[in-house]
Amino acid sequence: MSQPKWRRRPSAPLALSLKQPWAALVVLGYKTIEVRTWPTAYRGPLLIHAARQPDERHLPYLLPDIACQLASLRGGIIGQVELVDCLCYTEREHFVSDSVWHWNPPDWFRPPRLYGFVFRQPRLLPFTACPGWFRLFRLPPSLAEQIQSGRQDSNLRPPGPKPGALAKLSYAPSDGGSAEE
Repeated sequence: MSQPKWRRRPSAPLALSLKQPWAALVVLGYKTIEVRTWPTAYRGPLLIHAARQPDERHLPYLLPDIACQLASLRGGIIGQVELVDCLCYTEREHFVSDSVWHWNPPDWFRPPRLYGFVFRQPRLLPFTACPGWFRLFRLPPSLAEQIQSGRQDSNLRPPGPKPGALAKLSYAPSDGGSAEE
């Protein structure tokens, strides 16, 4: 017999692993579309996991200083977004026209299609070390509770600046300008 809805535990939050510096750009609000080869029907809150391995490809834009600092964090949750849509790119022109939001150069388009996960409401969270996964994944309940409470495990320090050093970062360029400055 199943429990009534009000007694069920909420399911563990979903997360998406991105290589750095993409994860930093997403949680800072510079990158609002993440391009993938697979679609998702999920809509709702999504934790952003910074993968252990960085993306070694050449970036088409200069990274803002604030993103460089955050991009040094790897191997854990660094923020949260709201996943609001999943676009389907079947034509190169559509992919190129959205490049200011997904930050990918035109030659990254691969037919027959790519998908763009559209993010809103980015926010930084205290770094929480955990393994990632290739697709959307659920966190173990203990990690989900740690993230929700904002507690830090002092034995799981990430490389780079202390997590508290990033707590006062803003999310987007204050002048409303481009991230190329």
